[in-house]
Amino acid sequence: MNSQQQDRTSAAGKHERAGAAVSPLRLRDRLISWWVRGRMAAAGAAAVLTLWFVAANTASVHVHLWVWLLKAPLWLVLLSVFLAGGALGALCASRYTTRKSAS
Repeated sequence: MNSQQQDRTSAAGKHERAGAAVSPLRLRDRLISWWVRGRMAAAGAAAVLTLWFVAANTASVHVHLWVWLLKAPLWLVLLSVFLAGGALGALCASRYTTRKSAS
């Protein structure tokens, strides 16, 4: 047997043929892993930019809520809106995934 046909042990301890192509399942796992890391990096960058935007806007503003008139710092209003939007987005995403998995 030549060296390409001999079994070798990979770093994970699995046996694979030398020179063998990457299986579609492994390739899929790699792509999903890359996609998840990319989404996490994008979410982290968006969170940092949001906090920077909120910190830069410190003026006091009036907020009209139908009947009530509230005066609050703009950073508090922005933070409240971003948190409410994130909570609604998470709620809609979880309902979508449960509906998708049920069908």
